Amino acid sequence: MIKILDLEATLRGFAHQLRANYSDSGIEGRRSIAPGVDGTDQEIEIQFEPEKVTLGKASHLSKALMLSEHEMVRFIFGPSSPSIIPSLPQNARFLDALLPVDFYLWPNETV
Repeated sequence: MIKILDLEATLRGFAHQLRANYSDSGIEGRRSIAPGVDGTDQEIEIQFEPEKVTLGKASHLSKALMLSEHEMVRFIFGPSSPSIIPSLPQNARFLDALLPVDFYLWPNETV
């Protein structure tokens, strides 16, 4: 029951966790991926480095990983690893070490 309204803001909120996961995984060098939500203008580029994670508008040169809204939620929040998505490029398999992100859902007394 999660809906992503702003992909860039959502990932920016988890940037610290993604950077820590990238650094802790022992992946060296710089990697990038450009996820986007089908049917929207939400397409961003994420660059991972051991020291930082940078988010910005996807360049025209980047090949975007376009996912449906439902697939994007599963991609970021799980419960499974990103490699379950058939369209995930081979060079993006490093995301299995970074995703899904840890998050907390508060109990709700009403439905």
